[in-house]
Amino acid sequence: MNQDETEIQVPPMVVAAEAMAEAEFWRKQSLKNAYLRFQAEQELAALKAQKTAKKEGE
Repeated sequence: MNQDETEIQVPPMVVAAEAMAEAEFWRKQSLKNAYLRFQAEQELAALKAQKTAKKEGE
């Protein structure tokens, strides 16, 4: 028997639980990415402000 042709029977509840867990994982990743992007933008803005302040102070 070819292993690729063997169909594994998975109960619909297991499939649904797996899909929900994966969706939750990616939702959390997305939130983390958004936070990191926000943080990086804040740091960049602070650096630009610092650079501008130095130029004005010369």
